[in-house]
Amino acid sequence: MITYVIVGFSPARRIAVVPVFVLVISLCSLFVVDFKLQSTIAGYSMKYSEYSKFDQTTTSLIAKGTSGDTGVYRIGNRYQANDNDPLLFGYAGLSNYVSQQPTEVTDFLSTLGYYQKHTWKRWSNYNNGSTLSMDRLLGVKYSYGNTSGEYSSQINRINASMGGDNNILNVPVATGISVVKQGKGYITKDKEAFPVAFRVNGTNIAGSLVANYDTMHDPFSVQNNLWNRLYPDSLMFQHQLVQQTDSKGVYSVLVSSSGNAYMYIPTTRGIDPKSVDVYVNGKKVSQLFVNDTENGIVYLGHFDKGQRVNVSFGNHGSKTDKGGNVENTPIVVTENNTVYERAYRLMASAGVSKQQVKDAQITFSTDAHFVKGNVVITVPYDSHWAAYVDGKKVTTSRALGELMAVNVSQGAHRIVLRYNVPGLKLGIAMAIVGLALIVGFESISMYRRHRENNHK
Repeated sequence: MITYVIVGFSPARRIAVVPVFVLVISLCSLFVVDFKLQSTIAGYSMKYSEYSKFDQTTTSLIAKGTSGDTGVYRIGNRYQANDNDPLLFGYAGLSNYVSQQPTEVTDFLSTLGYYQKHTWKRWSNYNNGSTLSMDRLLGVKYSYGNTSGEYSSQINRINASMGGDNNILNVPVATGISVVKQGKGYITKDKEAFPVAFRVNGTNIAGSLVANYDTMHDPFSVQNNLWNRLYPDSLMFQHQLVQQTDSKGVYSVLVSSSGNAYMYIPTTRGIDPKSVDVYVNGKKVSQLFVNDTENGIVYLGHFDKGQRVNVSFGNHGSKTDKGGNVENTPIVVTENNTVYERAYRLMASAGVSKQQVKDAQITFSTDAHFVKGNVVITVPYDSHWAAYVDGKKVTTSRALGELMAVNVSQGAHRIVLRYNVPGLKLGIAMAIVGLALIVGFESISMYRRHRENNHK
């Protein structure tokens, strides 16, 4: 069994041989008495009818939004009933909760603003995402949600302790993005999301993006660093001057460059911050730190140069404290969509095609016009991935911190990446030896019983 985690398509490390009785117990656990699902972590008893409604609503929404799309892509979710909803609904998600996931990968995504990692807890829900350009780079083509307050309450009742719910439809503005609605449910489609494998224009892709992760860091500077390595001399994000007003918890920004605006609140690591609601010019646009799945970066809206933006905070669920316990000045940037468009046209269509992901294998091809260079595959780097170009084994390398890259020569080639589960061969060998020992001992026992019966 291969489990796809976090930056989709990356197999989690699994124990190769599982005792039969464990499998039997796991299968039996699927059948719950009186059609109730128990969430022992959250302390809720959920009726089958409630979960069935959630399942049917989400399944039909995803099917409608992705109908006819046979490509390779990822999906983000803005609400969940389980920490592994992508596995439940059978799609490649950007976020799953898997305990075997390397800490480096969690830190990598936190560094990019997908999550503020304060303690050992792991990120599981896409929610607001990071920035539009980062989502696109990681192949997030679709994102589903539901704006119904009633549905939001139902999801909250069935959530596990790391559940997440963001029912605010606040979609970044850019060409190529459309929204499909089904009742109060919606799914966004982004035609300009990157494929899972693409040729890099830059050459300096090796090494870490930051030395050590810290919740006080600036994720936009990290993303600028990443894009500069992919597409040299680019500035994806322009930092804005943020000034605190006389009112408590209110910050003012005079936008100096047009584009989608994002915010990040630096917080002290190791101390879970109190939940806050985020308001832009008096309108609530998001909520932060409500539970373990909340994102680090918040999308504020699209603004033109010269517009005044007032950002304020309030305690989640309370109208009394407008300060929202925000102690540090937020970091605000605007995104340059023109830079993204140029980078996308240059890299996403640079002769890498026929991309497929099946089980533990990724395949793609380069055409006759392909210019030799590095092809980045947006899955976490793991030494157990084996790469082959036209059947010849080649080395993989770590790129942009925690992603994977393969150097491909000029012209048409077929590239195959295959994941070799660590311990699989040893596990199979041990299973065979164990089976042989059982057969041997049983044979000896039968032989002894046979002799004893003959002597009677």
